[in-house]
Amino acid sequence: MLQHRVVSCLVMVAYHIYHKDMASQNNLLAACFSKLMTSNIRPGAKNVKGFLFRRPGRAVAAVSYLEKSWEVYQEYCKVHVTPDQSMSGRHLLWMFKDLRLLDTNLTTARLLRVITAESPDPSNPTGCLALEITFLEFFEVLLGSAEVKCQLVPEGPVGGRSPFSPDGEAGREAPEVIYKQPFPVGQISSSSLS
Repeated sequence: MLQHRVVSCLVMVAYHIYHKDMASQNNLLAACFSKLMTSNIRPGAKNVKGFLFRRPGRAVAAVSYLEKSWEVYQEYCKVHVTPDQSMSGRHLLWMFKDLRLLDTNLTTARLLRVITAESPDPSNPTGCLALEITFLEFFEVLLGSAEVKCQLVPEGPVGGRSPFSPDGEAGREAPEVIYKQPFPVGQISSSSLS
């Protein structure tokens, strides 16, 4: 059902953007959708970003944590009831604080940088706190925070930049990290999140 809804929304968006540009009224929705796909979606399809797909070898290991992460996400969304199974960046930050995942390696500032790593305005990390976080974004934040938490943070800047710098460039060159389960998800229940 969700995939059908996404495609329907894309068709509606395509219609509103391109219906005036179409010469023929025949198959207008299909023509608008095709124009959206060729002009806006396809050119960026190979421009893969994010912590999950950036390194394909890690993606295979990360997929083994999908089910447990989905359980954590669902339990946390039950605590903060939302109709569309999402949470805000602020709730995600609170979750990390409540589960005591923040430490000297993964500070609040670094977690905010992980959350905003792929946002349109990474220079404003507090601007993401009100935005919705879907499950994929949640999972990517888990992977990014695991990368930050597991890497050794050197004393001082690396090459003139601190690890996981706000511009995202130093974080993108981070050394290979073996992902470990960031927290014992099997022990989390809705009662422990409230």
